[in-house]
Amino acid sequence: MQNPRECYHPAALSDRQRVLVVEDDEDIGVVLTGLLGRGGLEARHVASAEAAVTALDSGSFDAVLTDLKLPGMDGLALLRHVHERWSDVPVVMLTAFGSVPVAVEAMRAGAADFMLKPFDREEVLHTVQRALHAYAARAERPPEPVGLVGRSEPLRAVRADLLRAARVQSTVLIRGESGTGKEVVAKAIHAASARAEQPFVPVHCAAIPENLLEAELFGHVKGAFTGAVRDKPGRVELAEGGTLFLDELGDVPLAMQVKLLRLLQERAYEPVGDGRTKRADVRFVAATHRDLEAMVADGTFREDLFYRLNVIPLWLPALREMKGDIDELATALLRRIAPENGRAELKFAPEALARLGAYDFPGNVRELENVVERLTVFTEGERILEADVERELSRRGPRSPSPAAAPTSECEALRDALRRAGGNRTRAARLLGLSRRTIYNHMHRCGLLDE
Repeated sequence: MQNPRECYHPAALSDRQRVLVVEDDEDIGVVLTGLLGRGGLEARHVASAEAAVTALDSGSFDAVLTDLKLPGMDGLALLRHVHERWSDVPVVMLTAFGSVPVAVEAMRAGAADFMLKPFDREEVLHTVQRALHAYAARAERPPEPVGLVGRSEPLRAVRADLLRAARVQSTVLIRGESGTGKEVVAKAIHAASARAEQPFVPVHCAAIPENLLEAELFGHVKGAFTGAVRDKPGRVELAEGGTLFLDELGDVPLAMQVKLLRLLQERAYEPVGDGRTKRADVRFVAATHRDLEAMVADGTFREDLFYRLNVIPLWLPALREMKGDIDELATALLRRIAPENGRAELKFAPEALARLGAYDFPGNVRELENVVERLTVFTEGERILEADVERELSRRGPRSPSPAAAPTSECEALRDALRRAGGNRTRAARLLGLSRRTIYNHMHRCGLLDE
């Protein structure tokens, strides 16, 4: 028999979208269905996850609001089941047993949002409607990441992970070596999300002096400090409704980390010199090349901030791990760079691409882009030859040695997850919030495949 969901395609929000409420407490279930009903939604209540699966099999629902602690199958198991079978249905989790680890696990498993009991009545309706809107917008505009060129297994895993991240509003922490394209991935997550029509605002934390970072982020009022001659909005306010990208977050000083924690935790901040609290409706994406676990251990990075950031971790591979993509990526870069320099006719000779593919590129994609730009400027004629590539690479010093090992903290996290999962890679991947393909790649880097 055909699954009814296969015939169902959510479009723009209607007045009577259907929400399935899964709550074993009958009184709370009645309250929730009443709240949603008064908000213009059609709500149906069931008392168990098993009954929810039956209801989803037999009819179309646009969202699921479920308690975490249920008799039999719990809310997390239901969440994973819905995510696998009805990926266009957002799941909002509701629990009285909330903690950071539980929230992180729910978000990593694909929850659209998370609320704690006792709940605020207006918050319930607002959160469910926000999840409906986000998934409807995603259905109307199929996500298509840009700037991620290549067909290697590591890159396919990155694409899959960023699309999963784009479906929800949870904070994303992008990690990897310098030059691996963390901002490109952040922009791709934003472009594939329900916030795509709103601003994407980057903040390069390492490039802003410590004494100016707070004003840059939160804004300031006239007279707040010397040189503050007028009110100025901060990056948080400029990103309202969209995505705030905090690049090189590992370089933020401890004093500022406290204020960032409040921003992420309470969605609240105060402009410099202004005692009034402002609310922030932004989606946070952060990035760093630093070993945050080691920084937490030595006291230079706050543990509570790390957990607030590390809801959806996304690891980017080094370019040396994707050598098969170098020719395609170099060609794509040339197509962009050459016309900008009046060299639209310029092309790579096959042997030139082969020479690029044999180089380790310790500076990753950023270094490759720099090489392609130099080739565009200094190559004579209409073809880039192997000798041209050799000339530019020789200017960059000796080739990098064999590929660097993965950060120790990453490998330890993998070992710990595998231990907790009893060696089951799929379960370990879920614990870390990674796809099975991504965890395989990281296990290969850490030398864990044969353990």
